[in-house]
Amino acid sequence: MEEVLVPKWGISMSEATVVRWHVAVGTRVREGDPIADLETDKVEATVESPYDGVVMALLAEPEDVLPVGATLAMIASD
Repeated sequence: MEEVLVPKWGISMSEATVVRWHVAVGTRVREGDPIADLETDKVEATVESPYDGVVMALLAEPEDVLPVGATLAMIASD
């Protein structure tokens, strides 16, 4: 099981808001597939899957604010 973490996109970034999910639990993803859109005070960007596998858990809801490094999702890697 692999974690998908909230990335740090800028030196001053400390948190991000989940805008929308592009996947659901049970979705098969490939490395580079869009997982979720996150928004900071400066940018909205897409988090991509770092692994091939199946999404096993989504650990936040839209509008949740998460710190950098928090776990967004869990993927059972191939």
